[in-house]
Amino acid sequence: AASFDRRPLIQIANSIGGPPMKLLHWRQLMKLGRIPHSNESVAVEAIAGIESFGAPEVEIIMISHRWLRPSLDRSTAHPDLLDNRKAKAINEFSNWRRQWVRHTHGFLPEIFYWIDFACVDQANTSAAVPLLPIWVACCERFLRIDTDGYDSRAWCRLEPLLSYVFS
Repeated sequence: AASFDRRPLIQIANSIGGPPMKLLHWRQLMKLGRIPHSNESVAVEAIAGIESFGAPEVEIIMISHRWLRPSLDRSTAHPDLLDNRKAKAINEFSNWRRQWVRHTHGFLPEIFYWIDFACVDQANTSAAVPLLPIWVACCERFLRIDTDGYDSRAWCRLEPLLSYVFS
């Protein structure tokens, strides 16, 4: 389990300038039933989140997805549909993954997600864009939510490639 401790890499990422890496705990997503906006301050700084449970108990999963309500108007842009189907799918995955790890490895992991909408300051995305590749490297798992048009988006094509290279 110690080999999956991403804190040293996250510390390097946080030290090169720009915003610190943030993560969204699975319980927060479950409680809300929707993907929260970064201005809700639900995501926590990655190091603090990991240390609140201990590195061996934590999994960090990057969510790769296409925004389902894109807009140049940031106040109306959102990654999910009004019925929150993407959040529901992630919550189902959280339940499945935790039970699978318990059955296979004998413990329930604390899952943190890196989701752009919740973890990157949406009012200042330009500060985070240069850090995206290293933040992908800081995630030990990758979850692709495949929706119509996923493969037509440049970021959606780049994220799996980066995840593969860094894993």
